[in-house]
This record gives sequence, C-alpha cells and structure tokens, in this order.
Amino acid sequence: MLNAILMYIEKILKQPSKYLRKHPRFEVNLSHNIAIINIPEANKKYIGKVKDISLGGLGIISKENVSKYLIFPGKNLKVNVEIGDIKFSFIGTVKNILKDKIIGLSFKEINPLDIGRIKNLILTIMKENAKVRS
Repeated sequence: MLNAILMYIEKILKQPSKYLRKHPRFEVNLSHNIAIINIPEANKKYIGKVKDISLGGLGIISKENVSKYLIFPGKNLKVNVEIGDIKFSFIGTVKNILKDKIIGLSFKEINPLDIGRIKNLILTIMKENAKVRS
C-alpha cells in the first residue's frame, strides 16, 4: 500500500495539473466493464465502458455518438455500472462531453455503500498500477 501511495505522489510531482484534483481519477482497465446510461423520456439507452473513476464521479466512453439533445452539460442521468465484481447505480450530472462519445459525470445521488465499493476498487487499481511499475 505504501508503494502505491509513493507512486501516486510521484505522479503528482510529474504532472500536477492532472493529479491535483479534488477527486483524482483512476483509469479502469478491467475486462468486465460496462456502463448503461438510461434516458427514459426518449426511450434510449447508451452503452459504454467506464474510462476512469474517482470518488466524485466517472468518465464513460459510449459505443455510439451521444445526441447533444439528450445528453448535455447540467443534465442529470441514471447510470448503471458493472466493473469487475461490483455493481452500482447512481444519478449523475453531466459535466462535459468530449468527441461526442466521452461523457464526464459527477455523482449527484449515490448510495454511501457504493462509495465504499468505489474506494476499494480505486485501492485495487492503485495496487495493480504499483505492481506493473515494480
């Protein structure tokens, strides 16, 4: 665990603008990774993968371009996520959209138990990253 923390400090020193955030992002590279964005008023679902995750939100890469009329900054969306062996759902606020496929969401309504699961997932990611660098 100490090595993971030291690696993170090293990252901060190399790229402070990327890592000095309220909630640092961690890239998700697990094989079982799915995110489903539900838009019931348009009878539409967007399916994608979680690109990165933090304690404040996550980024999703959609398989198809998203409609700027259905998903736009400030919109609240219901999202279901499965990463590895954890499953959770939340209401998130769209913060940004990049290249019509990458959606940045902040957690607006999420179960506190799911935040605990996300913390454990982040620790696992940090440990895996430390192993790769060792």
